[in-house]
Amino acid sequence: MSQDRPLHAAAAAGDASTVARLLRGGGSLNARDGQRRTPLHLAVRSGHAEVVRSLCGANADPNVRDSGGQTPLHYAARLGHADILGLLVQSGGDSRIQDSHGHTPLYWAEREQRPEASALLRQHEAARQAAEEQQRQQMALAQEQERQRRAEQDEARRQAVYNVNTGMGACPQCGSRNLNKVSSGGSDTSAQAATCCCGALFFWPLMLLAPFLFRHPGEWHGHCNSCGHTWRI
Repeated sequence: MSQDRPLHAAAAAGDASTVARLLRGGGSLNARDGQRRTPLHLAVRSGHAEVVRSLCGANADPNVRDSGGQTPLHYAARLGHADILGLLVQSGGDSRIQDSHGHTPLYWAEREQRPEASALLRQHEAARQAAEEQQRQQMALAQEQERQRRAEQDEARRQAVYNVNTGMGACPQCGSRNLNKVSSGGSDTSAQAATCCCGALFFWPLMLLAPFLFRHPGEWHGHCNSCGHTWRI
């Protein structure tokens, strides 16, 4: 860690040229000092926006916690550095992180009466919630579209097996198209018997029509003439 202390010192002093030189030389962005602070913590604490921009541009982590659990966002909010706070948020800083006492950056901004920082954090939180809600709605829409697509595919497969309207399709067992559509319904034998008794004397023509007039409905099935497989349609 000793080889990275110059970067801490340059960041704390706001020496942007030295910071840039050290970064080009391989200085560690997220190295810690004795209080587990990174160079970004120190640059934020000192209010050096140019150095903060340089460090964030080099992908310094804005969510690293120090020994007290505070991130650079806590520092910026507590000290009222609204411009730096904006840089940290744009670089992926999470304003929901709590320090060791359970306090967020917004808590510190309001406790220290930093109105600009408070307003920025509230605006950021509102935008984050709106983005998450939009994402949830998009996911729900995508799931519904996928459900409908699968339902349409299932229906298409069912119709491909046996089309109720045309009687065309293929047997799901053997693939043959030599099919019939059959009903499981049967004739009402009691009604036919009564008709037969009366019809024998007076209405004999109805005796011929009884099997068709008194037939109760049933389920339709597909029947394969090739393999004998039967399925519900």
